[in-house]
Amino acid sequence: MPAIAFCEDNATERETLGALLDEYARERRDGTTVDRYPSGAALLSALFPDTASVPGGGVSAGPGASLAHRVPDAHSAYAAAPRTATPPAACPYDLYVLDVIMPGSSGIDVGLQLRAKGLDAPIVYLTISREYAVESYQVHAADYLVKPVAKPALFAALDRALSLAARHRTAGIVVKCREGVRRLDPERILCAELKGRAVRYTLSTGEAITSTTIRSSFRAAVEDLAHDERFILCGASHLANLQHVTAVSRTDLTLSNGMLVPLSRDRATDVKRRWMNFWLERGQ
Repeated sequence: MPAIAFCEDNATERETLGALLDEYARERRDGTTVDRYPSGAALLSALFPDTASVPGGGVSAGPGASLAHRVPDAHSAYAAAPRTATPPAACPYDLYVLDVIMPGSSGIDVGLQLRAKGLDAPIVYLTISREYAVESYQVHAADYLVKPVAKPALFAALDRALSLAARHRTAGIVVKCREGVRRLDPERILCAELKGRAVRYTLSTGEAITSTTIRSSFRAAVEDLAHDERFILCGASHLANLQHVTAVSRTDLTLSNGMLVPLSRDRATDVKRRWMNFWLERGQ
C-alpha cells in the first residue's frame, strides 16, 4: 500500500495538485494514500518529532492516512546517507512530491534533510522554473516537473517514481567478497572500478566493497549494472551511476561525494550525452 507525502505551501496549488494526487491514488486501486503538508517544516516535524521543533503547520492526511498510526513496511528503503545519519525507526512514505520554492525550508532543503536522515524514497519535484534542476541532482530526484503540470505528465512521473521505489525494494546485485557474500542496492553504488583482478564498489555511505578475484573481464563482471539505465561504462575499467554524477568533463566525471572517475577519450562524448539525456528526460 504505497504512501505519498505531498508538500506545497501555496494553498490553491495544494488543493489543485492534491486533488490530482488523490485521483491518481484512487485509479491505482491498491490502497495508495496521500498526505498533504503546507510546508517543508511541517513534513520534517511529522517525520522527525524528536528533533528541534520548526514552524510550519501540520499535516492534512488522506483517508486512513494518520501518520502517527502508520506501520512501517518491511520494504522501507533507507538512504545512501552519510555514516553519521541514523535512519528513523519508521519510514512511512514511499514517495515524496515536493514543491521547490517554499518559505523556510525549500524543497531542495527538505530533500537533503531526508537523505541525511537516512530516507531514500524517490522524490518528484514541482516548480515554476527549471533553474533549480541542477540542485535537485544533489538528492537524486526521480523527476523534476515544471508547473503548470498536466495530468498525464504528473501521473507518468508518479508511475515511474513508484516503480523505482518498488525496484529498490527488490533489486540488488550479489557480490562475493573476502568477508562473504554481500547484496548491494544499485541505488547506493556510486561507481565500480577494476582494482588488480577484483572489482571495487564505492557506496554512497562511504563504504567500499571489493570482490574476490574475477576470472572474466571487468565489462563482464559488471554486466548486470551496465544493463541498468542508471549506469554507464566510462572506460575499460570504470563504471559510474548517472544518478550520482554531478559534472562531466573531457577527462573525468565528478560524483556526489566529490570523487573523480576517469573518463576515456573515446567514451567522453557518449557519456556526456547519456548523462545530459538522463536528467533531461526526468525534467520533462
